[in-house]
Amino acid sequence: LDGNYMVSPLSLRYALGMLVSGASGETKEELLNAFDVKDVKEFEYICSVFNGFQEKFETDYDAFVKKMEEYDDKDLEIPERALKIANSVWRRNDLPDFKEGFASHVGSFYRAGSFDFTPDTVAKRVNEWANENTKGMIPKVLNEGEDYGNLAVVLANALYFKDSWKEPFFDAGSGKFTKADGNVVTKDYIVKNRG
Repeated sequence: LDGNYMVSPLSLRYALGMLVSGASGETKEELLNAFDVKDVKEFEYICSVFNGFQEKFETDYDAFVKKMEEYDDKDLEIPERALKIANSVWRRNDLPDFKEGFASHVGSFYRAGSFDFTPDTVAKRVNEWANENTKGMIPKVLNEGEDYGNLAVVLANALYFKDSWKEPFFDAGSGKFTKADGNVVTKDYIVKNRG
């Protein structure tokens, strides 16, 4: 894979919590043992704490923007900030419904929407969901045109965070850098200090 990637432990907990919430009996016990978790409530607690943090972030940011707008200073730039977690569970439409209470449970604890799909539409629909919930940063999760006839359920998670730097960078560009072994490489850079 090319590019930069980040794996979010929080996203993993949301996805695993949804998975365990949909399991029962021996399967549920095996999943909990595999993840070294005593009870699904551990997942739910972590997710509920973050859900509260996300709500506070949004409320504080809205209040901050309102206060900044009161200054009516055209040179004052309001930093763009966003923190959003989104989850979804997708069920192939010709399979039995999720067990009773599952959709409302994952909706409450994991803020997950529940959707149906057909093998022909799953890639398009999941990709649209990912694109929307990552503000275009992840436009594609599934390849369209592939055979998804054996796909039964999809669990999806998106974590989107954007904030400005506390202290802005004054310059950015590309330049030559000498590595410890003497080789010269071209890399992107940002500069904090002027001069």
